[in-house]
Amino acid sequence: MVFCCKRRGELVGVLPMVEGSRGLLAPANNETPDFRPVTIDRSIAKRLWTAAFQLGLGTVTVLKLPADTDFLGPMVAAAEETGFRIVSRDVHSSPYLDITGNWESFEESLSANWRQTLRRRRRQLEKGGRLDIDVADGSERFEELFDEGVRIEPSGWKREAGTALIANEKARAFYESVAKWAASKGWLRMVFLRLDGRPIAFRLDLETGSAYYHLKGGFDPEFAPASPGNVLAASVIESAFRRGLTRFEFLGAAESHKLRWTRTTRDLRLIRAFDRSPAGAAGFLLHKYARPVVARFRS
Repeated sequence: MVFCCKRRGELVGVLPMVEGSRGLLAPANNETPDFRPVTIDRSIAKRLWTAAFQLGLGTVTVLKLPADTDFLGPMVAAAEETGFRIVSRDVHSSPYLDITGNWESFEESLSANWRQTLRRRRRQLEKGGRLDIDVADGSERFEELFDEGVRIEPSGWKREAGTALIANEKARAFYESVAKWAASKGWLRMVFLRLDGRPIAFRLDLETGSAYYHLKGGFDPEFAPASPGNVLAASVIESAFRRGLTRFEFLGAAESHKLRWTRTTRDLRLIRAFDRSPAGAAGFLLHKYARPVVARFRS
């Protein structure tokens, strides 16, 4: 179901939700970067959350809601007004980069050791042949290029962990559908680092408005000592600066290879809201007190 808010006939807010056996759920999972209602301001977001709570389905669960005031605040306010009690826990922090100034100034702000490492790795790759960046928007040869990228994406450890697209048919189908949809909008960026035409690193990205989003990526393990993934990332971030974008979203958790570029992160939370019914009270007590104790015991 989709909650909509209009002002003088104009759509000003949308909140998609799914009705489950235990109440309303946000249509999000572990592959979702974050979840938030699409609104013009916080007051509209509060009205949408209020409508969701007033539907009377008992619980409302949202995975990966940004914890900053603009997104968490309206939900908390709506819960308080409708008698719901909220339990939240941190999921992870997601890195992003506000792109201001020029590339040269930003590059200078990076650690000297990291700058030297990137230059050394690039020279190392260039010794093996011609190095090129190939960017495709999916308007031509989509299937061919997507398959080529999927074959590169399992960077050794991903295949072993079972997180590579080539090892997970459902994940592959999901990302392929997202990529096709983005291609139809002109937002898709399939970016390859090629050595004498051979793809050695790949990124599946989106670009819309003034923001750039990194969805998936990987490299050929044969070239791991030369860090082709980092060399490609440097080129993509530099291009974002030079083309006047304003924000680079690394998405996912705050892993070390992302934090080489930024220390700015966005906290994401799992939010559960319970009504005042007996079942809601039991759920609140379970998630507020019992489950944290069990988690600490297991750890």
